Amino acid sequence: MGWNSWNAFGFAVNAATVEAQARALVTSGMAAAGYDYVVLDGGWAAPTRDTQGNLRPDPVKFPQGIAAVASYVHSLGLKFGIHQAAGMTDCQGRTPGTQSAPGGAMQDASLFASWGVDFIKYDLCRYRFPAGTTPGAPDLVGISVLRGDQAVGSYWAASAINTLSGGARVAACAACPTGEDVTAIGIEDGALRFNDVIAPVSGEYTLVIRYVHVDSSSSPMYWNYRWHRMTLLSVDGGSPQAIYYPVPLNASGQITGWGTLGTETTEVHLQEGPNSLIFSDPHSFEDVVRSVYQQMAEAIAATGRPMVLSVSEYGVSRPWLWAPGMAQMWRTTDDVAAVWSGPIRRGYRGRGRVSIMAALDQQVGLAPYTRPGGANDPDMLQVGNGDLSLAEDQAMFSLWAILRAPLFAGNDLVDMSPQVRDILTNTEVIAVDQDPLAAEGIRIVDTADEQIWVRPLASGARAVVLFNTSDHPETITVAVPALGLPSAAWYAVRDLWAHATWTTTRDISASVPAHGVAMYRVWASGPKGRIGSLETVLGAP
Repeated sequence: MGWNSWNAFGFAVNAATVEAQARALVTSGMAAAGYDYVVLDGGWAAPTRDTQGNLRPDPVKFPQGIAAVASYVHSLGLKFGIHQAAGMTDCQGRTPGTQSAPGGAMQDASLFASWGVDFIKYDLCRYRFPAGTTPGAPDLVGISVLRGDQAVGSYWAASAINTLSGGARVAACAACPTGEDVTAIGIEDGALRFNDVIAPVSGEYTLVIRYVHVDSSSSPMYWNYRWHRMTLLSVDGGSPQAIYYPVPLNASGQITGWGTLGTETTEVHLQEGPNSLIFSDPHSFEDVVRSVYQQMAEAIAATGRPMVLSVSEYGVSRPWLWAPGMAQMWRTTDDVAAVWSGPIRRGYRGRGRVSIMAALDQQVGLAPYTRPGGANDPDMLQVGNGDLSLAEDQAMFSLWAILRAPLFAGNDLVDMSPQVRDILTNTEVIAVDQDPLAAEGIRIVDTADEQIWVRPLASGARAVVLFNTSDHPETITVAVPALGLPSAAWYAVRDLWAHATWTTTRDISASVPAHGVAMYRVWASGPKGRIGSLETVLGAP
């Protein structure tokens, strides 16, 4: 949890601004509520490195240097973070990225450690990919073998008779007939080998490959590697052939069809009897990106100073597959704007390229990848920014909490309304976000007008968000048995925004404003008589 300068200030940052925001983090009560990182995003660096190749702070904006700002932040009992680009420059081409450092990631990490940095937001800007980089592979569902127009065999990718190597693994797949596919082909030399693919006679066959579209709709298309997917196919150890898989786009050129199935065909020569078919992608875009962040993670460890690594590559390389265990948080979306829904209009003056609703949709299916010490990151909060209503501010905060997203405020804390402060410092909602079970919420209802999100908590209780996605008030109801709680005579319900508690025997119902939420903590109360004092309730699950 913390505050980041980008959404409110962009490049218009300096030492005085950061220090004023740090003081406001304390005086507003946000620090007491758990916000402890002050992160200086883009705009802090000079346009060139010094003669030793070290990064330099802008001498006008930061006349005493970054270490002095970090020291001031630390004096307030807070931690200090900084932004750096992984490529040749930052995204706007203004300041040097780590790829331009003579000593690479180790040089920049060591400098940050010497400044007293506690958090590095590492952005995949202007990265120069090595020659031979290939597009990442899709997830594979299975193959069918045809002789002419006659099927002679079908094989699932997620099968015990196949061999997985490197980073390749079986994953859940909602759209797949068996509920599973094989993912991460190409990551850490990942490969999938179909063993015992039987051909009745030697000859030419048509291979029908069933796969999953794995690109999310907000992933930016900055690199040509993003326009399609690829695998290499080797039959019985022979020379590999490249197979390309299209990335579906809508009429506006945006990625669509995330999580849906596709098919691709290719001709192969099979020998009579059993054959082995190996799908791989040893120089994939995704694995190159993984190695970029691995280098920084190793450099941080080598400095001896604990520093959080925030992977900020917009979800383009599916970091949830490789960042757990390497980093503490990894982005799952493009930059989120202070825009509720729909495409970002031309001329939008805020920061961000995807709406809040689009970012929310792209969290579906990612819950298995969160863990204690590591979290999916749908980007920073836009609470208190732009033209969002208070209902929308409250909704975003609630939804990010049920997702277990890192809560980084991005508004001007010095000029913050009491209503926005009350949203950001709601300790009951924050407690859901920070729950030690570290489970991510899932969406169990999704209709034209409403969504219901549920998250298990360490106490055995459930956090529930009733979300009105329509433009008018709606009454939303959820049956308690749908929450996965144990059977009980009745259930205690704690309203996390009204700070009131009651009991129910079956249903929870609320009148929810347009683009608003109701949020609850629910637990099995059983035949205990009446609900006790407020102190007792708050101490309950």
